[in-house]
Amino acid sequence: MDYRHIPDPNDGVDDRAQWSVLVGCTCADQHLYNLRLHRFRVTSSGRVTGHSNDLLEPFFTVHPEDKDNTVYAEATAALAPGGRRLDVICTHYPPPHLVCPDKLDMPPKAVAVDLVNKSTSLLAPLPFLDGSHYAVSAHGELWAPAVLTERSEEMSSWRLIVHRLDEGGNGWDEVASHHSPGRMKPVNQYIFTWLPGYAVIDDKFILLSLADGTFFCFNCSTGSLTRVRTTDKASKYECIYGMAVHVQEDGAIYFIGGTTLFAYKYSPEEEDAPLEPPVMVDMLWPYYNEGCGYIVQLVGRMLCAVWINMYKACGCAARHAMITTFRISSVAKSDGEGSPVYGVEVLHSTCRRVDMVRDQTYPYNHYDTFATLQ
Repeated sequence: MDYRHIPDPNDGVDDRAQWSVLVGCTCADQHLYNLRLHRFRVTSSGRVTGHSNDLLEPFFTVHPEDKDNTVYAEATAALAPGGRRLDVICTHYPPPHLVCPDKLDMPPKAVAVDLVNKSTSLLAPLPFLDGSHYAVSAHGELWAPAVLTERSEEMSSWRLIVHRLDEGGNGWDEVASHHSPGRMKPVNQYIFTWLPGYAVIDDKFILLSLADGTFFCFNCSTGSLTRVRTTDKASKYECIYGMAVHVQEDGAIYFIGGTTLFAYKYSPEEEDAPLEPPVMVDMLWPYYNEGCGYIVQLVGRMLCAVWINMYKACGCAARHAMITTFRISSVAKSDGEGSPVYGVEVLHSTCRRVDMVRDQTYPYNHYDTFATLQ
């Protein structure tokens, strides 16, 4: 069932589709699945086109050149300026039935997807073998921040490193790095990656959220990488998952944790101001551990969030995507302690099916991944 709080198209309101949103999913143990991109459209009023329980439109599949012997098991993506190209960084290795231990150490591949012609071209592979990484578009360039862990008999350590794709797309330049001795300890047991998420701020800064609850800020203009100062309320911080959204009008960074919308208030330009713990804005869906959700900005304070059931068994042949468009309310008041109070005005909330194209010989609970929302 749909919930709508938007003008009726019959009232003469322009209700033509204005934005296309891409949903990318992978399946690590499904041969030939790779990165499948699905699409839905949103009108200027916030209405998701189509009807409840429709199948998301299959848009494009990104697969390796040798798709019979390798598989893109995980992927992150960033929309290039202009919206015509999607830059994707994929983790790849042999599919389950062809696993060879000596072939597992394969560097992540970078692929440029032409969204108009639906074609791909290979970029230079990443200069490391294993790590948590993202594709990030900012300041007119493609960046690849990553956390790499190093272990030896004497000690363990980790390194946060930022690479930039060179002008010709033929190599990656190391721009900044931070080395830390000791093993990184995730703040909770549900974090399975060293670099859970990030946010691009004013197209100049990249705020990086690490699994141990620390934050770093990378300045794309100067190439500097600095640790963000936080308060003594360590237990109240939340890791950012996936790509968060910076709304310039509010100076706030919005992201999904479980099914809850959170907001950080942060400005890299204010060097002396610490990053305060996030504010819980609202719960968008009545679920939590069953799936994974991400957020994308449509325009201004109008955002779109998508949550897909990934972790619980379901008797249906497809996954379910809960799609909610909403507008952030004005932040004109505080909670009495100086923290801003945010509100959500839901415009449209609906459900769509996501075809995961799984082989019936496998059990239903695969290693499905809701990889990206752009």
